[in-house]
Amino acid sequence: MNNSKDNKYLIYSHRTLNYYSALFQGIFAQQNIFSQLQDSNFNEERIKNVKIALQNIRKHTEDLYKGKLLFSSDESAEKIEQQKTLLSDLAAEKEKLKDQANKIKAIILNENYYQEKENVIFLISSFGQCAYSKDNYVRGILKFNNFFKINTLDNISEYIDENLKQNLELTSEFIKLFKDKDKINPNFYDHLRFSCRTLPGILRTQAHDILQITGKVKEDISFEEADFHSLEAKAWEEAGYNATQAGYWRAFELGVKEASLWKTFNVEDPLIVSEWHSAGFHPEDAKPWMDVLFSPLLAIQWQHAGFTPRDSSLLLRMGYSLPSEVPEDQVDELLKQSVNEIAESENLDLNDE
Repeated sequence: MNNSKDNKYLIYSHRTLNYYSALFQGIFAQQNIFSQLQDSNFNEERIKNVKIALQNIRKHTEDLYKGKLLFSSDESAEKIEQQKTLLSDLAAEKEKLKDQANKIKAIILNENYYQEKENVIFLISSFGQCAYSKDNYVRGILKFNNFFKINTLDNISEYIDENLKQNLELTSEFIKLFKDKDKINPNFYDHLRFSCRTLPGILRTQAHDILQITGKVKEDISFEEADFHSLEAKAWEEAGYNATQAGYWRAFELGVKEASLWKTFNVEDPLIVSEWHSAGFHPEDAKPWMDVLFSPLLAIQWQHAGFTPRDSSLLLRMGYSLPSEVPEDQVDELLKQSVNEIAESENLDLNDE
């Protein structure tokens, strides 16, 4: 597999298999949470089929690492049938993801959602589903990149890896707290709702991914294939976006105006934009917090306490995780101390050079 054509089939084969695996690992996690929390949405037939699907995908993935690709230029009737089965399975999940996104949206729009425990469980299970799906997806890509020495994930970073870990831990925490209902803090429901605010967009993003995977190997999908009407497509094209890119913005219910506005602040990831937008931040307000690597939740807490992004960052460096921990009568002194420590550290670094 030394030429670009072979690499294209290799990458597409892995992309399909890895996405399939990650999607169904997420569904498995969702069903597992339903089971743990004794929810009526637990479906034995569903989890049985998911297990069969995952066993099947493991075999195909093992074959890929042995050089036997699911997609290639030389395809037998048996291989074509295998492709149809896998792509059909993926396509069947697309509408389910959209329906799930709509249900989550309806739940989080209801401030009293927690009065029905089924709503709470559905949010927890959906959060866990997305967390485990993303974790498996990224791990699959990293393994593939390392084995074949091909870079197919340009934006992987320690931040993403840490974020994945945090979401898995948060899933476990949500489950633990829900089980211990007598000790649930009222803030639990607000935190869960806030944490799930981007899930509808994430699930619609997965549906958009499936559209691409089950479509073409070589080309981007068209606006028509992505179900954009002509005027909408024209607006996106004139702004410099293709159908694939526009579909991700639409998944988070963000239009071409929002995309173009955030782009002027060098923020072009619709998920990141959605995280800040849904937390009530305009780009000019969000960017300074993003520059000091604060999450929307952390930024809200420090901003509401009256701190600027710069001062919040300085105090965080000194070990104050929350603004409530900062002694009010020592703020100026602490900020001055932090600035001096940074200056001294920079001088030491210069001397070392």
